[in-house]
Amino acid sequence: MIKGLHHISLKCGTKEEFEKAKDFYLNILGFKIVREWPEGIMIDFGNGQLEIFNNGEGIKTKGALRHLAFATDDVDAMAAKVKEAGYEVFIEPKEITMKSKPEFRARMSFCFGPLGEEIEFFMARIRKKKSNSINDYRKMVDEPWGKMFYDMIFEQLNIPNDKRIKILDFGAGFCISATHYAKDHEVIALEPNEEMINLRVEGDYKLIHGGLDYLSNFEDNSFDLVICHNVLEYVDNKDEIIKGLIRVVKPEGKISIIKHNLYGRVMAMAVLGDNPKAALDLLGEENTENSMFGNRNVYDNEYLVNCLKDEAKLKDVFGIRTFFGLSSNNEIKYSDDWYKPMLELEKKTYALDEFKKLSFFNHLIFVKG
Repeated sequence: MIKGLHHISLKCGTKEEFEKAKDFYLNILGFKIVREWPEGIMIDFGNGQLEIFNNGEGIKTKGALRHLAFATDDVDAMAAKVKEAGYEVFIEPKEITMKSKPEFRARMSFCFGPLGEEIEFFMARIRKKKSNSINDYRKMVDEPWGKMFYDMIFEQLNIPNDKRIKILDFGAGFCISATHYAKDHEVIALEPNEEMINLRVEGDYKLIHGGLDYLSNFEDNSFDLVICHNVLEYVDNKDEIIKGLIRVVKPEGKISIIKHNLYGRVMAMAVLGDNPKAALDLLGEENTENSMFGNRNVYDNEYLVNCLKDEAKLKDVFGIRTFFGLSSNNEIKYSDDWYKPMLELEKKTYALDEFKKLSFFNHLIFVKG
């Protein structure tokens, strides 16, 4: 079974070519000899090897091999180095964008090597892991990992479509949930952030630009379901909002709250973010992070249970994003071969206590009684 590329082989027609090739790859590019024998050498270029023979004979012809591409963290410096040594750089350093899915950016340059071989110096432009604007956040929710977040919500809420109910989406954001449920139900989307409203998904819901101040306009016991997803971390008046939300829920109605889970965030910061120091900071007493919406104050599930203990009972607790957010290999996530089994894995584990503790989000569903 193939495990990868082991080496690439070059043949020199003369001893002079061989010495020139050795000087280029060892002294100019800085590669190291792994082993040598009377007819040639094997050199290491980081994640593979290059074999150079000194006993080639006859006329060299250009075969199917197009070029050698070496990864570097400074394309311009490598191009300058070979140019200074007298080699032709026939494509100067430049930025390229491959119109692939996802889009791929890189910086590259080409030169001729000592045997006439084409050599590319290549540096991938890695996409930033964090988005710093609401526009970036809006784009993220359309990505496979954003879509899976909402697929999990709809699965867990499991609202039948045979009976029309009244739903309040408090802090509706881009109105993705509101759009989904408005196909079969009466939905009011309440959102205070004008920038998010301008980037919203259009649907049959009623949009109101407002927040807590608008809640008083709704009568008691008005809604069958109240949705409050990823909102309470960013406000100082959690208690006031929770009281306002439970007031407008009908008896036997539900309130759905999605919140960041501290231990899941620690796991993601240490594994996906490769930042154990930030993970340690999250375990500190304040549990506060900066985000595009201001400070994110992560709170525990017991806080919600205590706030609602006199008016509602906790019916379910689910995990969201236990696994699918821990891989930085976003390219594979565009394939059904990844998406479908990953969604199935999330569905099979979201109600298991062991996995809920490590999920990035917790989804708590309360019933007013």
